[in-house]
Amino acid sequence: MNGLQKEIENRHLPELMRLENGDAVTNYEDWKLRREEIKKLLCHEYMGVTPENIKSAFECVGVDEDAYGGKATEKTIKVQLANNNDAYEFIFKLILPKAVKEKIPAFLHLQFNELVAGGLVKY
Repeated sequence: MNGLQKEIENRHLPELMRLENGDAVTNYEDWKLRREEIKKLLCHEYMGVTPENIKSAFECVGVDEDAYGGKATEKTIKVQLANNNDAYEFIFKLILPKAVKEKIPAFLHLQFNELVAGGLVKY
């Protein structure tokens, strides 16, 4: 057994398709319940929870109409989040393919850079 397999066994990861009560997920209604359980588990064990009374603002701070060799539009979006105690600001890139006109899935990847986070580099 290699090191990765041992690490996975040591973590006692929950079964994806089994409810917390041990019942198997066999239909869509079960999956909706399991999905909520997984979201709660991820918040508790990995990401944390969303603070209460959060206020948000979004601003497009840059557009490149000819991104990826003219095949896409790249938008730079600034997100501001605040509650009574704290305020945060970060950016993300939204890439929109020009050839696609209907709604399509989107993936959001936040990558924090110590220079941007420390205010040393402008975006």
